[in-house]
Parts: sequence; structure tokens; C-alpha cells
Amino acid sequence: MKKCIIFLLVLLFCSSFAVHAKTELGVGASVDYWVMPSREPEPFDPSNIYFGPVIRMKQFIFQLDLGFRTETDFYGLWSYLDLEVCLDIFLFRISGGLGINYNYMIQSTNSYFGYNAKANVDVKLSKFSVGAYLMLPFIFEDGGITPFSMKATEDGFVDFVPASLGVSLLFWL
Repeated sequence: MKKCIIFLLVLLFCSSFAVHAKTELGVGASVDYWVMPSREPEPFDPSNIYFGPVIRMKQFIFQLDLGFRTETDFYGLWSYLDLEVCLDIFLFRISGGLGINYNYMIQSTNSYFGYNAKANVDVKLSKFSVGAYLMLPFIFEDGGITPFSMKATEDGFVDFVPASLGVSLLFWL
């Protein structure tokens, strides 16, 4: 049911492009650093750096954000689709929203489907924008929300999908 609601919201957003003339399209790249949830600070680990293309479409106060990521050693592919509410204040674009993410691990053929909450702050400089964002994955489990997608596996281990801190550079058409 939740997947259906998210799909209908995205479909409604995309179909409204024909009604409104003012649509902005941004194409660019982003770099993420995945932060594992723990009580103690962890040292910087270059294997937690991910990169990939990003596409953003903004119309009125809504923004559709589509991104793809891969690890530096190409072990897996990760994608997300977010519907966000955004405000343009002077040079800044502040946005936040919810979406879905999908992770496919190439070597093990395991896949993961979940949800995320995302917050962006972009600085628009003419046709370019530079931004920073925080993405927090979560799942619906036992009638509640579990942050960071912490779920027990069959063998008793806890499977983590980490939070993501990132920067993006986009060119607006």
C-alpha cells in the first residue's frame, strides 16, 4: 500500500508538468560518504565513498530527485527517487522530502528496497548549483518506523543501511 501511495504521488507530480510551464531541470553529479550508525566515532574510510549522476526536476514548490550511486570498487549499484518540497530563498534552495531507494549488490545478487528521508541545501549560482544533503534510510517494521534500516537477519546479525552525507554539483537547463 505504501509503495502504491508513493508511486501515485510521483505520477501526479510528473503529470503536472504538462499543466505548468515553469519547470527547471538540473543534471549533474554527486559524491556521498556513508556513515554507519554507532556510538563511537569511526575513522575516515575511503571505501564508504560513493559517486554517481543525479537529475532534479523542480516545478512550483515540488522537486523530484533521481540519483544513482556506485561504490568506488563497483561492488553494488544504488538508486533513489525522492519527492521533495523546496523553497527558493535568495541564492539558496532548501528542500526536504521522502522517497524510495533500491540497492543491488552485483557479486552476491542481493537486493534491498527501502525508504528514505532527505534534506538538501543548495546554493544557486546562475546555471550551476552546489549543494549538500543528508539522507536517512528507514523501513516500516512491526507497525513502526525503524531508522537506518536496522533489521535482524536470519542468522542473528543486524543489517545496517547507513545514512548518507553528500555534496552535489548540478547544471540547470
